[in-house]
Amino acid sequence: IANGVFEIVPWLRGDLDNNGIVADAVDVTMMMQASVGDIPTTADFDLDGNGIPADAVDVTMMLQASVGDLDLSAY
Repeated sequence: IANGVFEIVPWLRGDLDNNGIVADAVDVTMMMQASVGDIPTTADFDLDGNGIPADAVDVTMMLQASVGDLDLSAY
């Protein structure tokens, strides 16, 4: 909030670093790190919505999205 004005931006599934780009190299790296416990997870890491963040399916979905084979906005 600056000068009493704030901006609401939509949440992009798969944009883990919040840079506005879904499934870029940083997002893929973050998902891989989270899947092995190197970084903490949040609900944002649960791409398939099964309640388990950064599991094997989430990693696969992120990799597929990074090469254009999956549109994460459909989930």
